[in-house]
Amino acid sequence: MQEAAIIERGNGRGDTGSLPAAPARQAGQPVAGQLRDKLYRLRLELAATAGGERQTRLARQAGWHDDLTALPSRAHFRLRLGHALQAGRPLGVLCLGLNESSHVTAAFGRAAGDELLRIVAARLRHALRANDVIGRIGRLEFACMLPDLADRHAGGKVARRLLDALAAPVRIGSIELAAAASIGLAMFPGDGHAADALLDSADAALFRARRERSGLAFFGQATGR
Repeated sequence: MQEAAIIERGNGRGDTGSLPAAPARQAGQPVAGQLRDKLYRLRLELAATAGGERQTRLARQAGWHDDLTALPSRAHFRLRLGHALQAGRPLGVLCLGLNESSHVTAAFGRAAGDELLRIVAARLRHALRANDVIGRIGRLEFACMLPDLADRHAGGKVARRLLDALAAPVRIGSIELAAAASIGLAMFPGDGHAADALLDSADAALFRARRERSGLAFFGQATGR
């Protein structure tokens, strides 16, 4: 997009530098000029907004964002995780799976199940730090990348904060639902050096947490490693 041209005006004393003197304005012209400038700036702002919305729409069409929750898709999350791993700094990868959403859909319909997922996504975003990354990686599963995570103890604190965020009942119209979840956590570099390996490790820990109904499990603790 071309930048708007800068309009220079005189100082009111006829001093316009090297430019020729502007013709005398009739009464009312300065106000009209200001209005034209405001309208021009408004058109630029509207064009920029439309361009940003178009880029977001194209990104979703390309599969980079989940249509239901607007979170990064599995492919997008995996790409961002891969980029973060190149820095070589410790981080955690957390897989969170809802336990009852499929029952909600069966009992109350797809619309209620979808709304539950949107509410869960919003609560998870709010509970995470600004530099954490969350994505939706399956129908009932979310993944979180936790940069600069020192150890499993710190990861456990984040996981429990997320479980607490989902513990409050969810109201959808006249329906009150619970968003029970389980979490599996893997650590870089100990539990994998690549994005796919870390996601697999966190998913294996999630499977164990679900099987044992423990709420939270760490990879490497009786997960088959």
